[in-house]
Amino acid sequence: MKSYKYKFQPYYIIRPRTWQKHLKAIDLRTAVSPEWGYTYIRIPKAANSTIIRTLQHNFPDTRITSDHIGTIKKEYLHFSDFTFWQSLFLSNRLFIFTIVRNPYSRILSAYLNKLADRNMAEFAKYSEQVSRYDEGQLSFSGFCRYLADGGEQENPHWMRQSRILSVSDRIDYIGKVEYLEKDLDNIVRRISTSANLNIERKGEQTNATEKLQAYYDNECRHIVEEIYAQDFSDLGYAKEF
Repeated sequence: MKSYKYKFQPYYIIRPRTWQKHLKAIDLRTAVSPEWGYTYIRIPKAANSTIIRTLQHNFPDTRITSDHIGTIKKEYLHFSDFTFWQSLFLSNRLFIFTIVRNPYSRILSAYLNKLADRNMAEFAKYSEQVSRYDEGQLSFSGFCRYLADGGEQENPHWMRQSRILSVSDRIDYIGKVEYLEKDLDNIVRRISTSANLNIERKGEQTNATEKLQAYYDNECRHIVEEIYAQDFSDLGYAKEF
């Protein structure tokens, strides 16, 4: 189904505020488990593979038949899968949570993982376009200029977190990558008071937080702070590192 058609799915047709250019990509980041009573709004480049593995380890959903992390994410129910009547009351019946990340680190992580690695699908799709912003070089500076020129909306891996989270009527718990173990423990116990946290760490590590000084100059900082201003303010991150 093409992205523009998602707004005609029951959940979205009654929530016109959610209509966005890339609604399909956002909807695919909703992981709903009616079996366990939760919805996880997946923020790319915010430990979401680790979180999905942890959820499946602690709360195995019978819908999930694959052990491949990419397939697991697709096998979850999404908001677009529900009927009109289910969609009316969906949010009231589920514990809705997310894990977010400092915008500086998240955007650098997206660049290092998706554009600096030639083996990634995003490299083939975006590298030529992004390189135009720095005289043919696929640099982080050029990537930031691409984001400032409207690129922020083009892919969920660098889309504003607040844009993705707006798909839900509310968020009951917002955890942070920077406090992942503590917040995941709180989330697991909200889903089931008898559960004991066992984190299943998965996914490639870019160590972006340790590399901020090496990649960010004044121009990049200004762009990220401006484009992701709502993430900084709404999610409680300071404009400093």
